[in-house]
Amino acid sequence: MKRYNHTEVIDMNANRAHYTKHGLHMNKTGKDWLTRRTADTINKLFANQELAPITLKWKESLVKRNQSKTTGHKESDSRTEQQEV
Repeated sequence: MKRYNHTEVIDMNANRAHYTKHGLHMNKTGKDWLTRRTADTINKLFANQELAPITLKWKESLVKRNQSKTTGHKESDSRTEQQEV
C-alpha cells in the first residue's frame, strides 16, 4: 500500500455492542458505525487532494482561426500544407 497514495486502511476495532448476540454478524448499530467510518475516510481522501487547474489554449486557436479567414485557407488546407513541409 505504500506505493499507492490513494489507499487507506480503516481501523475495524468495533465494540461488542456492534454485533448480534452470537457475535458473527454486525447489527444495525454496527453497520451504521462502519458506514460512517467508511464515509469519513472517503471524504478525507478527497478533501486532501489538490486539484490542478485546467489550462486552455484558447488564444492560440482563436489566432489560427483568424489567420485562416484572412488568408482564405480552411483549417484542413493549412493542416495538409504543414504535413507536406
